[in-house]
Amino acid sequence: MIDKLEYGFSGNSGLDSRALSKRILAAYRAANIQTSEDSSVLWNMIFEKNRSVHDSIMKGESIPELDDPANSNLFYGFDNMYHDFTKTLKENAEFKLLMAEDLRAKIIVLAEATGAKRPWNPEGGAKFPHKEKPDADSIENLLKAISSIIGVEVDFPNPFPTEFGIITSRGIASERSIQAIYQAWRLKTLSVDHGKRIVEVGAGLGRTAYYACKMGLTEYTIIDLPFTNISQANFLGRVLPPRLVSLFGEEVQGATVRILPWTAIEEVEEFDILANVDSLTEMGKETSTRYAHFFAKKGRLLWSVNHEANHETVATLEPLKGLSIGRFPYWFRTGYVEELYLTPRRPKY
Repeated sequence: MIDKLEYGFSGNSGLDSRALSKRILAAYRAANIQTSEDSSVLWNMIFEKNRSVHDSIMKGESIPELDDPANSNLFYGFDNMYHDFTKTLKENAEFKLLMAEDLRAKIIVLAEATGAKRPWNPEGGAKFPHKEKPDADSIENLLKAISSIIGVEVDFPNPFPTEFGIITSRGIASERSIQAIYQAWRLKTLSVDHGKRIVEVGAGLGRTAYYACKMGLTEYTIIDLPFTNISQANFLGRVLPPRLVSLFGEEVQGATVRILPWTAIEEVEEFDILANVDSLTEMGKETSTRYAHFFAKKGRLLWSVNHEANHETVATLEPLKGLSIGRFPYWFRTGYVEELYLTPRRPKY
């Protein structure tokens, strides 16, 4: 039995974000005093859509986009909560239904990827009984089974208004959240053999960091563009206790997540796992090579999830040649591959 699909938008959390906003804007100004942004095509596209936000921050002004990102382009390029996408959802009922069906499919994929559900075998069907639990594939039961497998209760924090997704008892499940649960679980499994000090380059909204912290990975550093750091701090500062999130220029002691601009990369000490999802092959070669050198110098295991549609791939980066120990399809996106690279050294603890 398939449960009725309920979907919609989140409401306003009612959170007083003034203290967080001050921290975010201060960190952004500090980061921009010493650097220009990355010159990649992707970054230029994101920045041009948000130039007015940058200008307002640098003038010392507050920005309303922090409280209502879906009504702006603040998250454009790394999350679906941005103006044009939200507008299309609101105006097109058919598109909204298609998105909801896709989200249901991704929850099923998450269950199969984690082992909470057996994948269907098109060659032989299934010989195990289905009748005993006719509602096993309902969204709520799948989320319960996934929680049991990954060792923490799955939840979907919605700190911003107008986030679209499937309505569950655990919050509104959006696409990026579903994938972030898998990504954090992969990091948790990899940490058993390789260590728990995680650095993520290109962290999107920071959803993976949130779930990773829930799973016990509490030494987590994000490296990204200063402008993207705004959104990571804005999300993580609302879904985690503020004292657990350290921004550029702030005290690190006691924090479980540290958010830094790429120009502060030398502040990062040796670590165990470098994570990168959907950005190394989107950067220019100079930038991606710089991160590969950073990994080879200070890390042990690189976990990469990237497409290979551009000229440069992760495997062609010079510092990574000869280090590959695994390559396989990514569960959620056709054309994306998971790869593992291992350095011949272990960072000192």
